[in-house]
Amino acid sequence: MTIAVAGFAGIVGIAAMAAPAQAAAVGAQSHACSFTADRLTVAFAHPYEIDGGLDQPLSVTAGGDGSCVLTGRAKISLLDENGKALPYRFRKGADGITTEVGPDQQAVFDLTFATGSGDHASPSKIRITLPNGGGSRVIDWSSSTPASTTITVGGFRPWLD
Repeated sequence: MTIAVAGFAGIVGIAAMAAPAQAAAVGAQSHACSFTADRLTVAFAHPYEIDGGLDQPLSVTAGGDGSCVLTGRAKISLLDENGKALPYRFRKGADGITTEVGPDQQAVFDLTFATGSGDHASPSKIRITLPNGGGSRVIDWSSSTPASTTITVGGFRPWLD
């Protein structure tokens, strides 16, 4: 019986010694970004006119000291002033690349849409949902009103100043 307890205590001791080393290895690896855990913010950047349309970049910035990784693309909803989804369709744009976000690294993704005359409701807000369970945020819409109900959403890529 003493051997079993000593054996069990030995296993617990070995596990306790391994846990910090394992945690350090996991901490050194980047994890999927989360709005909450990584204190991410999203903001509209300066738009660019393109062939009768607009390329509207949105930047993603981390507020913490650590870093995280964005892959794929954000899911987007445009909302009216009451938070109700407007009838816009979203299609995949250019693929992104795995992008690290941290103290000195930002990510960006683009919304591309036609501008000009149109009778669509002007968005008041935008909901951005991160891939891989990263949560969502709603921010004020601060761009032109799309003239078409179709918006192209590009993948994440590093922000290059």
